[in-house]
Formats: sequence, structure tokens, C-alpha cells
Amino acid sequence: MPRPPLEYPEQRPSPGDSGSLAQGVYENSRRINETSRAYRDTKTKTANYTMDPVSDRIIFADGTNNPVVITLPDAAEADHTEYVIVAINITSAVTVDTVSGNINGSGSAITVTPQYACIRVASDGTNYFRTDIDV
Repeated sequence: MPRPPLEYPEQRPSPGDSGSLAQGVYENSRRINETSRAYRDTKTKTANYTMDPVSDRIIFADGTNNPVVITLPDAAEADHTEYVIVAINITSAVTVDTVSGNINGSGSAITVTPQYACIRVASDGTNYFRTDIDV
């Protein structure tokens, strides 16, 4: 009977497994699980915050009591990474800014409006580009 597919990162190929197929399946499974975990991790911020290029992916910005500036990480450190910023309250302004580079080839700061608007940006290693605007 054939072995079941490798579904979890804990299931490493056994020493008897030959070829790179088992190792490749294991590595792909590990990467998928790491990516999925990153997108499940969300943070709510009520003050200015600079995103971490590794651990941050989705930020809920709450401008209830004061303006909030969410600063994207250096575009070079975030190469091929997508970030999502959601304005959950815009009583005070919610702004997305960059440490380096710009967004869509123009200025670096974007004010997120209306309330509950979602802005997605992705880095090409030099600049950020909006990949989805949900208003």
C-alpha cells in the first residue's frame, strides 16, 4: 500500500525515501503552512506603527482616539510580499506610509478612507504597488 501524502511539516521524509520528490513535498508543505500562519496573524494598532517585514501581514488600524500612521517596511526587505491595512475606525486619520520607495510611483503616503476600507500593497523590492483597493 502506498504511503499517504505528506500533509504536515512534522512528517519528514523517512531515511528510506529516495529521490527528491518526498523532500520536495515536505518543503512545499512547510512553506504553505508558514505562509498560511502569517496571514492568520493579525494586529490591531491604535498608534503609529512600523510593520515588520517578516511577521506582519495584516494590520487593523484604529483611529478612534488619534491619527494612526502605519509605515510599511523597507521595500527591499519586503520583496514579493503583500501587506493589508484595514481602517477599522477613521474618527482620526489612518495613513499608510513607507520607509523607502513609494506607492504606485507617486507619493509615499495614502490616507485610508472610508471606514473599513482595505488597502493591499506588494513590494517589488524597490517600490510598493497597490494590488487591491476595497472601498
